[in-house]
Amino acid sequence: MSYAKKRARILRKLLLTSALGVSFVVVRSAMKTPQPLKSVLPGEEHLYKWTQGHIFYKVFGAEDAPPLVLLHAPEIGASAYEMRHLINGLAKNYRVYAPDLLGFGLSDHPHVDYSAHTYLSLLEDFLAHVVQQPAVIMASGLSCNYAVAVAHRRPELCVRLVLLSPTPLYKRQHVSALRRYSLANPFLSFVLYTLLTERWPLRSLLAKQRGIARAQVTRAERDYVYAASHQRGGHYAACAYLAGRLDLDVEQQLATLSQPTLIIWGEQSVQPLPPEWPTSAATGSRRATVTANATQVMTLPETGSHLQEERPTKVVDRVLSWHTPDASIITSTDEEEEPETLVASEEATERTAVAGPQQIEITEESIPTAAETIPSPQTEAYCAYCIKCRQKRPMQNAKQIVTKNGRNAMEGHCPVCGTRLFRFIAR
Repeated sequence: MSYAKKRARILRKLLLTSALGVSFVVVRSAMKTPQPLKSVLPGEEHLYKWTQGHIFYKVFGAEDAPPLVLLHAPEIGASAYEMRHLINGLAKNYRVYAPDLLGFGLSDHPHVDYSAHTYLSLLEDFLAHVVQQPAVIMASGLSCNYAVAVAHRRPELCVRLVLLSPTPLYKRQHVSALRRYSLANPFLSFVLYTLLTERWPLRSLLAKQRGIARAQVTRAERDYVYAASHQRGGHYAACAYLAGRLDLDVEQQLATLSQPTLIIWGEQSVQPLPPEWPTSAATGSRRATVTANATQVMTLPETGSHLQEERPTKVVDRVLSWHTPDASIITSTDEEEEPETLVASEEATERTAVAGPQQIEITEESIPTAAETIPSPQTEAYCAYCIKCRQKRPMQNAKQIVTKNGRNAMEGHCPVCGTRLFRFIAR
């Protein structure tokens, strides 16, 4: 027998063995689906009967507290489980809503054409019909893009944004032609999804998504994600994500947002923080709204991409102090204070046209002192958003001030609750 024939026979045997192995894995996975799955998040369980399926969500916190909606990233095995360490801390000051997106977790997994528009419509309807009042939206990963788009399209539904590791805001995932073709085929996409969601590769996949070592993914985390990924129809939305069909470019919307926005980034994230952030998204159109929109970027040291799981206490404390800097808030104290870097876009956007993108570090010098106040005869015309009343109020005892960095602003108090009010004004 010639060498070529021997080689061909060996190759056929290898292909046959591989096909049998893959078939065994696929059949075994089908037999084990669905896996038992129960939410470990605190709070009351609810179902929202949306137009394309039932949406599972949990609610935790006082009924009269301001609402905050947590949006998990759409990934393999994704669910609100990734936000589990944040809810208790946030619920001390908010009424927290934690839904599983359509096609993920305990929500329905219909065979529909999943796209970014699917989740934009879901988020808008959830805010309008379930939350029923303006809310803070706190999102991670690709859901940050959905939050920005909805805040831009429906500003009456969102008062503030908190974006956790929002890499997709500036960097879209690369999808090769081969991957796109494979995921467009129903059989090949199911086989690929089955192989990726077996326990032995799932831990490596989770470690890669989070930018951590494989050993740092606990068995409990792997088992929950395994169960979440093995629900009937669980591969539909996940494969749409892998194929890039859930991507959404929101650069234009981000540049014109009117809501205050906090971006929290892990110092050891899979993707580094852009050196020009946040002024890379600050265009000329944003300068017109800079007095209404204060954007801050915070980096957490020794933290990867999933900072909501690695440093939840720090995330909660910084969100609460950012949202309510002058009000009495309840914060967690079970971790030592660690240095963080705060970057503001307010002045950087004003200097972009002259000196290009810059980062402004927030220091105590930015806080005005009594010696720098200048009385103004037109103070009664100024209003500002009151964080306690959750609406705009006319400033009481308003006075014009100049900050250390030379910006003009108005400072006063809410006539209803007495909370300090502050807003920048034109020069």
